[in-house]
Amino acid sequence: EAKRFRKSTASHAQGTEGILNAVRAGIDSIEHGIFMDEECLREMLEARTYLVPTIAAVRNIVANADNGIPAYAVEKARAVEQRHRESIQMYYKAGGRIAMGTDAGTPFNLHGENAMELAYMVEFGMTPPTSCWCRAIRPRTSRRRPTSASMWRCCRAAWSRQARCPDKVRPDAPRWRAPMKNGPMRARRISP
Repeated sequence: EAKRFRKSTASHAQGTEGILNAVRAGIDSIEHGIFMDEECLREMLEARTYLVPTIAAVRNIVANADNGIPAYAVEKARAVEQRHRESIQMYYKAGGRIAMGTDAGTPFNLHGENAMELAYMVEFGMTPPTSCWCRAIRPRTSRRRPTSASMWRCCRAAWSRQARCPDKVRPDAPRWRAPMKNGPMRARRISP
């Protein structure tokens, strides 16, 4: 029905069967995708489905286990944390389409803190420019590729946020420079 009206759709799918059902129904993006397997990977790539990993949702629950989060939620987050990482890395390495989203509103996952999702994406193996690309796209509302200007705004906003939160960024993290002018972003590493 959504396709008939040219509307994009998203599904919060964690399990393998839920992911497959959503992709086969024509959903445009899968939020979470925790238990993705090879069949999910193949069908998502074929359908050009976006993955919105929402790493911050799991990470913030685990990191704040002693701050009043119910034990069952902490236990679930710890149980899926490694599998979630493997699914994201598998999809990224296969060239899957990834967009940034945080599931803000889950415990200790505050609105306005979405730049941390980009840092988690980098920790999971993406380069900072790639994570910015993920932030600049809007899979539910647009099929256009981001422009250099939109990429620059996204990168500047995300990584300046990181600069204001040095306690949340590894001190030995590499620094990147990504000049853009009238064309695609060309990033290069400028420190270890």
